[in-house]
Amino acid sequence: MSSVKKLKLQVWILVLVVFVLGATTGASIDALYRQRQAQAMQAQREAAANSILLVRMMQELDLTNEQVVQIREVLLSARKEMSLTPGIKEIRDNTNVRIKALLTPEQQALY
Repeated sequence: MSSVKKLKLQVWILVLVVFVLGATTGASIDALYRQRQAQAMQAQREAAANSILLVRMMQELDLTNEQVVQIREVLLSARKEMSLTPGIKEIRDNTNVRIKALLTPEQQALY
């Protein structure tokens, strides 16, 4: 094989390697971006759901300001637990027990 042909082959191999590395890097960055975007959207949905629940409880149970603050903390804590633990039903039940403990007997009956 002549040195010119060898050089052309080496250049084509180099171009191919650079192309493959670029495509792999681009695909990896795209996957990472999509994963982070999905996590951010999930967090927004959960925050909105917690806000809706808290507003509904405020309207239906006539919560005091202190109860609102405490229940908001319970909901935030539960959201963190759910992201770390697979036992969502147990977390939800525990959250309901913790919220009921913050309510008056009349509010508990409505909750």
